[in-house]
Amino acid sequence: MSLADWANFLTVFQVCLVLYKQWITADGQYRLMYWLMIAAGSLGLVSHSMMAYIATDIAIGLLSTLTLMVWSIVMGSKGLKRLDAEAKEVT
Repeated sequence: MSLADWANFLTVFQVCLVLYKQWITADGQYRLMYWLMIAAGSLGLVSHSMMAYIATDIAIGLLSTLTLMVWSIVMGSKGLKRLDAEAKEVT
């Protein structure tokens, strides 16, 4: 498989994770949702970086989306910390 094929595969996998994350969000499974936010953000970082490396003519556009991926990772981590803090308050 070429680098482009891997980047496309990771992007499709990321989309599947995000769709599943939306499903479980509606179900109220917040701990899993936050982990999926972190996983999807990480996959996005890797796949968009790979695509930017391959297609240098659109690299600026692809790399500008990395901010969204980092934000997803940060917010997922923040959500997990909040859930842990709430769990400690209950016990």
